[in-house]
Amino acid sequence: RIPIAREDTGRNEHAAVPKFVTDTMAAIYEKQGAFGQALKAYQMLARNKPENLAIYQAKINEITFRMNNE
Repeated sequence: RIPIAREDTGRNEHAAVPKFVTDTMAAIYEKQGAFGQALKAYQMLARNKPENLAIYQAKINEITFRMNNE
């Protein structure tokens, strides 16, 4: 079960991301507003699935932008 994300306080969070992550988990983190966890999940996916690097890099850029502008 994925915990409900608390609102980002702007501090550098050390969000726990499981050792095994899926695209679905990353998307759920993002939709819940857990941008730190989503970012870490997409970074792990980019390392583990280099064939989809462009997709994950776009998500990483989008989340980074949202974190810096919200």
